[in-house]
Amino acid sequence: VMLTEGFEYLKENCPSLQSELLKTVAGCDEECSSQGKSRSVWAQLSDGTDTNGRRVRQRT
Repeated sequence: VMLTEGFEYLKENCPSLQSELLKTVAGCDEECSSQGKSRSVWAQLSDGTDTNGRRVRQRT
């Protein structure tokens, strides 16, 4: 799914929607992204950062 054109479209044009969808799929709610807890892989992929806040690029 993450290699599809639709995923790329969401990432580039609707990042907040993509983030919400990934959180839902991962079973994460607002508690996951707050209170200093480590973020899931899905959350990292959705905003393009790693756990240290560094920008990362997906492999193609």
